[in-house]
Amino acid sequence: MSAEAIKVFERYIEMFNRAVGGEDIDPFDVFDENCTFFCPGQLSFSGHYKSIASVKEAIFGTVVSNMKREPGFGFYVEEYIGEGDRMVALMRGRGGSKLGRPYNNVYFFLFEVKDGKIVDGIEGCDASLINWSIFDFNLVPQEV
Repeated sequence: MSAEAIKVFERYIEMFNRAVGGEDIDPFDVFDENCTFFCPGQLSFSGHYKSIASVKEAIFGTVVSNMKREPGFGFYVEEYIGEGDRMVALMRGRGGSKLGRPYNNVYFFLFEVKDGKIVDGIEGCDASLINWSIFDFNLVPQEV
């Protein structure tokens, strides 16, 4: 994997962590404005996006706005796998929701970088944890 791809991705992680840590900054400045981004699954924001503006509205506006913002929250890379300008980052997320629930997810990110910007991305994680921790939707019925 290229050093540039890692550098761009690490810039995104740094900015994202600062944003969920409470700073008023835009963590998406490393994305191309016409990037494609895919979130698989059955979440309210799952889908294929064709601009960073739509990603910000759907994901950052929906998910992150329902999370507590505290220093130390964010993404933490466990491992990179890649070739050239395409790479996978296996990561752990640390945080908490405004409902007072912990949010410690595991992520798979596939990114492609061109000219210093992320142009394509896929994000996978445990959707059931997002539904429970952030949206108060439990997929498993409670025992009566």
